[in-house]
Amino acid sequence: MKLTSNCTDLVKHFESLHDGDLKQIGLQPKMCPAGIWTEGYGHCIIDPKTGKFLKGTENKARAYELSTVKTEKEASEQLAVNLKEYSAKVRKVLKFELNDNEFSALVSFAYNLCVGKIESFNLEFPKLRSEADAMNFFLKYRFAKVDGVTKELAGLVRRRKAEAWLYNYGSLKLSF
Repeated sequence: MKLTSNCTDLVKHFESLHDGDLKQIGLQPKMCPAGIWTEGYGHCIIDPKTGKFLKGTENKARAYELSTVKTEKEASEQLAVNLKEYSAKVRKVLKFELNDNEFSALVSFAYNLCVGKIESFNLEFPKLRSEADAMNFFLKYRFAKVDGVTKELAGLVRRRKAEAWLYNYGSLKLSF
């Protein structure tokens, strides 16, 4: 199982290039709807003091201080590193073989969940035997906590459908 360019293209499309302040030269972090500070193409910023994701508007200055991604090239390089790490994590928890596009869809999914250790998240990927199985699995994860309230996010619905499409049909479809 290997990662395909479909995974990178899917992630780049849905994460978009994070530029928190268009008035400043270069890229800046931005906060995702769940309140986690990210940079580049969705790279979660971890505070080295706590070892945890940096969260909340009160940590904007800290996010800017910790940010290392300033250019599109750096963002692409960071994404490549992240997807390699997530590929290894997904491989570790899989109990069966997948084709490259099925694997790529699950890596995109895991990356979007922003979980440092998939094993500790208790996420064991099921064998998705039908198109409906895949769609149902991916769509279970279309919610995020926003301001303390769990909400369905339209962007997550579209992304999950794109991941299920890649899993089911082995091609990239980004418009849902």
